[in-house]
Amino acid sequence: MDYSWLGQNWMELARLIGSSILALGVWLAFLNLRNSRIAAQISAKQSELSTRQQEVAILSQVQDRWNSIYETRNKLRTTKFHLVNWAGMEPEEILKHKDWIEIVRPVANFYEFVGLIISKGYIAPETALVLVTADRASRMNASPLIDALRSKYRDDLYLFWDELIEIGERVEALTPRQLPKVGG
Repeated sequence: MDYSWLGQNWMELARLIGSSILALGVWLAFLNLRNSRIAAQISAKQSELSTRQQEVAILSQVQDRWNSIYETRNKLRTTKFHLVNWAGMEPEEILKHKDWIEIVRPVANFYEFVGLIISKGYIAPETALVLVTADRASRMNASPLIDALRSKYRDDLYLFWDELIEIGERVEALTPRQLPKVGG
């Protein structure tokens, strides 16, 4: 091979190679930046999808639990708990009582669960209230038992249920027109 031309033009060749390397570096940096942006967009979409999947799973669980306690909740609304002297009972008696086990506790635990997941930000109150009625009547009817347990057993019992009722009174459930479109 003849390299005689290299001796005469080595400075020009060095500049050409340097310019080529610089151009290649700029091009690679551009590709890297572009790929980083694409990766960030993909990551954001994956995160959004994960959040939506989590919300769907939670809403599905809320709906299933709501369906399972619905009749019991209706019983809670009509049972005359105020006719029993719950305040005169010891917590152990209340916790073993048929009305507590079969009526109040399942409903109270459901509402406590919904209030908790809203308070923790797992689902928006407007969304949860599409599926669940957070009515004060159920809570008021259960008050004799819950108040008796709060005074003698645990003062923090079913506070998220109380919070859910307050949220339900100030926040309106979403209507179908207000729900965000999937993918948009």
